[in-house]
Amino acid sequence: HMIHVNNARNVVILGVATVGRFLAQGYDASNWTPPGKDPLKSWWKNVSRPPVIDKDDFKTNYIEHPLAGAVYYSIARHSGFSILESFGFSVFSSTFLWEYGLEAFFERPSVNDLIVTPVLGSLLGEIFYQVFNRIVDNDGKILGSRTLGFITQIITNPGFFLSAGLNYALGAEWFKSGDIGWVVTNRSQRLGIAPIRSDSSAG
Repeated sequence: HMIHVNNARNVVILGVATVGRFLAQGYDASNWTPPGKDPLKSWWKNVSRPPVIDKDDFKTNYIEHPLAGAVYYSIARHSGFSILESFGFSVFSSTFLWEYGLEAFFERPSVNDLIVTPVLGSLLGEIFYQVFNRIVDNDGKILGSRTLGFITQIITNPGFFLSAGLNYALGAEWFKSGDIGWVVTNRSQRLGIAPIRSDSSAG
């Protein structure tokens, strides 16, 4: 399905942007090791050895990583995937696209990140997804305010908006199901979201 490809592509794009942000902050801030003259050799050295328990601080391991997992989950869930499928996508993204993909150029995969990111991330992601839908069903409002409702949706479901923006910018088909397309094309107008092209035949 094209939606699978688009979702994975969007995670890679967001991952590259994240790597760029970490590199701009410096290696001390990220606890990464410079890959050396041959990045592919560094990558292979990291992925070919068993994962380790990293020594990142609590905020990184148990707040930032679960939030990243929630972003992966959100991208899939808002594309029409089931809870189990979205969890699988979060596992795929955090394991293969990040831990054994982009981040492996700088450090060995982390045991705790391989577990915490998709598991806690998916739990958070589903809660955030339900919050998003509750706001939609409440005419886009929280405490009578559409602005507060919209801001809450952005904060809790950044994967939805980031992926939608990338798909719109790149001219990609967005949704897997007509139901999801209906939610966006009809209900998003009440939330003040700019129209985003969707196609119920996508997938």
